[in-house]
Amino acid sequence: MSGLVPKVVRVDRYEFELDTGQVFQHLEPLDRDMTVDEFQVFYEHWYKRIKELMPNDSFDNVAASLEKAWCNE
Repeated sequence: MSGLVPKVVRVDRYEFELDTGQVFQHLEPLDRDMTVDEFQVFYEHWYKRIKELMPNDSFDNVAASLEKAWCNE
């Protein structure tokens, strides 16, 4: 996984899609509608924060595991 934050291309109250084609459900529905730009700021904040807290190899392993689990549901 590169150091670049994936770009959000679609978001609704229940899920969001990245420019990689991955679609992820929100853990809880959003309280309000958000634009892609608004959600991108939120996504980047938490992406970077989680990456700061985890060693690179752990982050890559967790990201790959989550991607596999979420994409297979």
